[in-house]
Amino acid sequence: MRYLGLLAEYAQKKGKAVLQKNEKFFDFKWRRDVFEQNHRSGLRRQFRVLLLMGIIWAGMLVPVAASDLSNAIHTEMERIRSGERLVVEGSWLVMTNMLPRFYESRNFEPAWQNTQTVEELLNSIDDIANDGLRPSDYHIATLRKMYGELRQGRLNATQTARFDLLCSDALLLMAHHLAFGRVPQGLMHTAWNFAQPVSREDFLPYVQDRLARNGVAGMLRQLLPQHPDYVRLRDAMSRYRRNPGALSVRGTGGGTPLRAGARGPRVAQLGERLVASGDLTAPVPETMDARMIQALKNFQQRHNLTPDGVAGPRTLEALNMPLETPAAAVSTVGSSQSINKMRVNLERMRWFLRNVPKQYVLVDIAGYMAYLMKDGHVLWSSRVQVGRPQRQTPALRSQIDFLVVNPTWTVPPTIIAEDTVPAMMADPGYLARRNIQILDRQGRPVNPGSINWASYRHAKGKFPYLLRQEPGPRNALGRIKFIFPNSHAVYLHDTPNRGGFSRGNRGTSSGCVRIDRPFELADLLLKSPAASKNLRAVLATNKTKNINLNEPMPIMLFYWTAQANANGSVVFKSDIYGRDNALLEEMNKPVQVERNYQIPVKVDMVPDVHEIL
Repeated sequence: MRYLGLLAEYAQKKGKAVLQKNEKFFDFKWRRDVFEQNHRSGLRRQFRVLLLMGIIWAGMLVPVAASDLSNAIHTEMERIRSGERLVVEGSWLVMTNMLPRFYESRNFEPAWQNTQTVEELLNSIDDIANDGLRPSDYHIATLRKMYGELRQGRLNATQTARFDLLCSDALLLMAHHLAFGRVPQGLMHTAWNFAQPVSREDFLPYVQDRLARNGVAGMLRQLLPQHPDYVRLRDAMSRYRRNPGALSVRGTGGGTPLRAGARGPRVAQLGERLVASGDLTAPVPETMDARMIQALKNFQQRHNLTPDGVAGPRTLEALNMPLETPAAAVSTVGSSQSINKMRVNLERMRWFLRNVPKQYVLVDIAGYMAYLMKDGHVLWSSRVQVGRPQRQTPALRSQIDFLVVNPTWTVPPTIIAEDTVPAMMADPGYLARRNIQILDRQGRPVNPGSINWASYRHAKGKFPYLLRQEPGPRNALGRIKFIFPNSHAVYLHDTPNRGGFSRGNRGTSSGCVRIDRPFELADLLLKSPAASKNLRAVLATNKTKNINLNEPMPIMLFYWTAQANANGSVVFKSDIYGRDNALLEEMNKPVQVERNYQIPVKVDMVPDVHEIL
């Protein structure tokens, strides 16, 4: 009935022309003067005509013969099959490998001839901005234009077929981006090993099945990560976009650090900023009193800064991060620094947060923290030191299989070339003071004085000896390390460098993760007082020993620079590895068929759908 009402409204707007068309088509002898003198009566007569037409057009947007429309769709699919790239009203079709299979499975019948379904698709495209994706990537402007023309009966069979194809292309493209990411994971992480919601081979059947059962919006929701971190950050993105003015605050400016007892305009601005972030409750004090200092410490703690209650350079940098979104950008995604940080981290979470186990160790690389999680709750946490920018800690997923107590440390080739060789050239006693032995390929000790260290200064990987540090308090790995298989040769470990944990910037290691309280984690993983007692006994021997875990513990190393708390506040972290801009640049590139990563496809299988990027 809703559709018939829309047609009646259209007939009313067209007036005499519509009446004449209906008279000719149905051979009804209506008089023009009756229509003009009695508009309401004429509208009722037109409605009867529309009702007859509605019997034929039920569930369709336009009166195009089903066979004509199917033939037009089949023709367009053959053009795609032949290698032709189709453009519809200026919008390129992207899913050129998948669209033919999609329509073949439905005998080339149209998929988008129902107003409710089309409007659900258009609303879903608008809503995808809350996932940090751009509606413009999914043909939104062209679809709205053609949808209006279709409802007015201005499209022929070929144009209607192309509208149908464009709708399907938008849906499949959105579904793929939500399932696998807007940017291919392998483009940013070469050794990718995180789970995905559905295999690429099963993607099309999965979409078709969920679409039939749950509709457009329901199917797309099922492709999103269900993890609380994603849900909270998506909600925050929606709030930022919907009401940017509520989050607009003045910066605190630069200048000297603000300390206890300070007063003046900058203190007032600091108070307003802390109120906006939820760390301070109004009213704002005139001076930096105990209440404001505690609020500042809360802010620093959330942003992984030293919680000293002093607004120094790094704290002021975090405070001055813009929260506002330009008004002109709200209708799309948004382009402020905060919005962009949320966009790239929503993308990362679409990569990372799939099939998350009930219990696991989480390393928040950019946050310099490690956690033991169970059912979404933190059982244990510790500060960590991660790789410096030149030797970055990778994002990965694995499981901790065993612990090594009193570990030795074999110096990696990169550290030998970049650190050890220059140090030995400057100080021949460098290795001896660190209890590091030099061994040949047969395991025999080598006198460091017999080596021409300068000849290996720029010969990375060519050093013919093994450098091994024996167990002890000065060992670079401390007294324990946690082993999980991975292609990067990284692990968690203790460290003698205790002072590094008190720093705000804890990106100081060579790639592995140093833990502040490793033995607490070891006890939790061993899950047995007897096993913990045995660990202490082994520790006292100063001999290297492996201790297997009865139950391997999943571990995930994540890199994200924006995260929403349970109360809705968003923590923005420093992009310590400079990864945000590179990912944002990829996300902002136009989606073009020319950027396909296609592979040969067997006729009897669903294709790899990396075609879309």
